[in-house]
Amino acid sequence: MDLTCCCFFLIQWCIEFYVAQHKWLFLVKMEACLKVVVFLPVITAAILDWPEETILQILLSLSRYCRVSMFAIVLLRTYKLGKTEVDRQMYSIILTLLLLIYISTGIFSEVENQQII
Repeated sequence: MDLTCCCFFLIQWCIEFYVAQHKWLFLVKMEACLKVVVFLPVITAAILDWPEETILQILLSLSRYCRVSMFAIVLLRTYKLGKTEVDRQMYSIILTLLLLIYISTGIFSEVENQQII
């Protein structure tokens, strides 16, 4: 499932890179960097067979959390939630708060479950 979802992000990133007029400017955009953080650890883990105690596992967890935030960004851009500007802002604030709660709980669980080597 991870690999399939990240291949979609990789294909989307490659198409956007190909279409971009300014390639270097595209590479330093925050959204493009976030997409790289989403697909690069998963594809690297699929190619290389690393043990589970490596930094790659932490990057895989971070990739999953970033994928949820990317989904929320796409959701907000694609569907204009609400009929008025106030409704859209409220939905945007609520979705941002939910994402922050989700990401912070994931980070806390990773820190608590991390074994000391």
